[in-house]
Amino acid sequence: MRKKRRSPPPNRARTPEQSAQAPEQSAEASEPASLDEGAETDWTDNPEPEPEPEKPIVREGFVLLPFLGIALAGSGTLKAELDCQAGTCRSSSSERDYSQNPNVMLGFDTLYHVLPNLRVGLGLQWMPTSGADVKNGDSSTHFGDEVAPTAVVEGVFGGKSALALRGFVGPNLLFPQEEMQDLIDTMDAACRSVASAGGSCDVASGPYVGLTLGAAAAFLGQFTEKVTGRAELSFQYVGSSGPSLEVSDEIGTRYTDSLSWSGTRFSLRLGLEFSLRATWPPGHASV
Repeated sequence: MRKKRRSPPPNRARTPEQSAQAPEQSAEASEPASLDEGAETDWTDNPEPEPEPEKPIVREGFVLLPFLGIALAGSGTLKAELDCQAGTCRSSSSERDYSQNPNVMLGFDTLYHVLPNLRVGLGLQWMPTSGADVKNGDSSTHFGDEVAPTAVVEGVFGGKSALALRGFVGPNLLFPQEEMQDLIDTMDAACRSVASAGGSCDVASGPYVGLTLGAAAAFLGQFTEKVTGRAELSFQYVGSSGPSLEVSDEIGTRYTDSLSWSGTRFSLRLGLEFSLRATWPPGHASV
């Protein structure tokens, strides 16, 4: 059987209106969309880059703290005591109050973060020519150089601006100078006289060991990632033994003549904290 072939549909004639519209539609399709002549171009549509977030404060590892300070004010008591063990002497004691002279102090702490907000360490404080004004005698007494190695515990609270609270305790070593050394020289002279008369004598000439402990509050302001400024106000107790003379003369008299002192002081300290960001043991990070 033969298949019938389908002829293409006849071209339909366009009306004059359709022929006139066709070129216009073709031109519109080929032309790109243009901006309105009266519209202003807004070049600020691109979003501004977001500021980088601040780096979190990382507190870990070792911190080195050199500082310079001054003892602002304080008071205490000097105690002289005669302890008679045998013979015709009589035991006695006397006390005189004193006020702390302003004294410069230098120091250095080495701290370690056991936690981000808790650090412990060792400190060393040196106060050259520690002195006081003694009442009821209108005299100024220079004790000598104070050196205090201390154990330190400190909590840190805040970010770039932070508050630190610390406690410290340790021995206080006094190396006598000036008026204190003059008293020792007087005791030495008395001791030589006793020895020349057939008695025995001994002078404790230092350094003298005492106790220091206290607390402090500090404001911390971070300068760079590893350097932080510090301003600190501290309250400190200090007590120490002093010169003493032990005598046993030729007629059997035995006694001890000694001097001791104790007091409190307020100090202002300024320093810089240097963060090493090292941990111990190596590879261990604070939690």
